[in-house]
Amino acid sequence: MDGRHTGKNIAAAVLEVISSYDIEKKIGYFTVDNASNNDTALAEIGDALGFHWPERRIMSLSSGMLTMACLLCSANTSSGGREDPLGSFTTSVKKSIGQTYGRGSLSRPRSTAFERQQKTLGSKPINQLRLSPDNATRWFSQFYMMQRALRLKPFYDTFIFEARAHFDSENRTRCGNLRKGVREPYFLQEGNRLEESDWEAIQALHDILLNFELVIKSLQGDSQSREKQRSLGEEAIDQIHGASWEILDAYEFLLDGLETAKGIVAGLPEGDHLVVNVNNAWKKLDSYYAKVGESPLIYAAAVLNPGKRWDAFDGWYEDHPNWIDAARQQVYRLWREQYKDLPIDAEDVLEPPRKALRLSTNKFTNLKKQRRDVSGQTSASLSPCASPAATEPDEFELWEHDHAAGDKHVEDPRLYWHKRRQKYPRLSRMALDLHTVLPMSAEVERLFSVTGHMVIPLRNRLHADTLSLCQTIRSWYHAGVIQDLDPMLKWTGNMIPDVEESED
Repeated sequence: MDGRHTGKNIAAAVLEVISSYDIEKKIGYFTVDNASNNDTALAEIGDALGFHWPERRIMSLSSGMLTMACLLCSANTSSGGREDPLGSFTTSVKKSIGQTYGRGSLSRPRSTAFERQQKTLGSKPINQLRLSPDNATRWFSQFYMMQRALRLKPFYDTFIFEARAHFDSENRTRCGNLRKGVREPYFLQEGNRLEESDWEAIQALHDILLNFELVIKSLQGDSQSREKQRSLGEEAIDQIHGASWEILDAYEFLLDGLETAKGIVAGLPEGDHLVVNVNNAWKKLDSYYAKVGESPLIYAAAVLNPGKRWDAFDGWYEDHPNWIDAARQQVYRLWREQYKDLPIDAEDVLEPPRKALRLSTNKFTNLKKQRRDVSGQTSASLSPCASPAATEPDEFELWEHDHAAGDKHVEDPRLYWHKRRQKYPRLSRMALDLHTVLPMSAEVERLFSVTGHMVIPLRNRLHADTLSLCQTIRSWYHAGVIQDLDPMLKWTGNMIPDVEESED
């Protein structure tokens, strides 16, 4: 797309692609972030193709989760407060961490101490563990900064001692005064060092953000194993796949976590500031949750998970009882208007199933399993909406009465519905359509990264059409459409191979 990324320009580019493939009648849902230009683009596309765009819009959870992280680590003292960049506890801690373990001349004491310790122990060379700095481009950089800082905490006092000695030896006179024009670095100034109370606050924020990291890593999955995709959960999460039927659980999990966090941070020395941040994050997340009902996809995807069915809405009885009937009406209306009388071809039910994946046992997954096993069996409650069919029950009604012993243990609903595509051809089509909508636009971000790695200094004049062609072929290869691929197109995490050194 050329020009500015305005909503109209985005819509024009998308409509051009849709028209070129002649798929105007096959458009489903759009997973987008919360930028206003995306709303404008979807409104333009909806007008052109004749659909109500809010019902087709799925807000990517990644953008919402990052907003929560920013609010939790914000320097504002209230939802409408003024920025206090130096007086704020959060900003002060972030600045202390960043400069304490930062690069430059002040990192020399750290390197010297590390090298001396290595020589003393006689160990083989070890890579130094450096800080993960907070930045504006990496997802959840605040969380990873705190995670690394907590890991380096045992060495903090030693580093401060050696940094002080190194600074004084180079910048103080024999009388102990600072040389003219020299200022102490921020992290060595009195009152700016990280005390035990600061570490407690960092640990509390880290624990809050850990819930968000677990959800993001779970919902951004694309069914592909990644060796370094790790979390602080009980086991590796690289086999969890992004699933639209987990979105409701994700919101409930995060909101419950923030409710618990309010009581935890209130007892900290800087609790007043942190409680405000947690409240702001909770309000923003709750406002996103309230918008879930704009699209029937999320409700229907949860209901068509055989392990949940209508129990997916049980968590609303206490706080949002008025949501339940509206959500049930939306699910049945989607079925009745788009799938109940859908013509089915034989080829539609013969596609190969995806391989069932083993889920992780981190906290987020445990919550989902607990809610599924509360009663010990799958609920047999039926939809209160009467079917328009007066003579015989439709597929949805038949499935509501069809309960197998293992339904509540189903881990991959897509495989479940693929096996039942002949018994419920239309309902399985509806379920597979909804369950294959990604809850996050993470795959697009990965594509941007992989494409960017193709444009290295040795290939800096590649045309956009060439990049598009290469990525299309690469996508076909990973999907199994083609069996072989040029090595240049295989992304394995190291685009530039190591060059073996020749022997002299």
